[in-house]
Amino acid sequence: ESEAGNDSRTTEVIVIELPWPSTFVRASLVNDSISKSIVVNLTWTPNFDGNMPIERYTIQMKDSTLSDINEFSSLNDEIGWENKEDIIIQKNSTKTWNLLRGLRPFTTYSFRLSAWNQLGEG
Repeated sequence: ESEAGNDSRTTEVIVIELPWPSTFVRASLVNDSISKSIVVNLTWTPNFDGNMPIERYTIQMKDSTLSDINEFSSLNDEIGWENKEDIIIQKNSTKTWNLLRGLRPFTTYSFRLSAWNQLGEG
């Protein structure tokens, strides 16, 4: 320490960002003998939350029955996607599934899921 005095301080910086896309998104048919409708259980594994709690997930659905997925089109095309569910996540919740009801028989569906934190959609 010099006569003028030295002072040292430390600080911590937490970088916040959009959440990363969830992984291992899976859709499986559920036998719903009560309603006789087609039900799908969508499950996922959360990814990095961007150093902020996940507030909600948005599930989008697309009728892919007549789609021809080839090198010129992909599931990332914005055409035909519709919001199916907006799942609000309670604080400290670990919910990683959602039942989707009322789907049509003999229809091929594609699903995608996005996570939201306070900064927005990741």
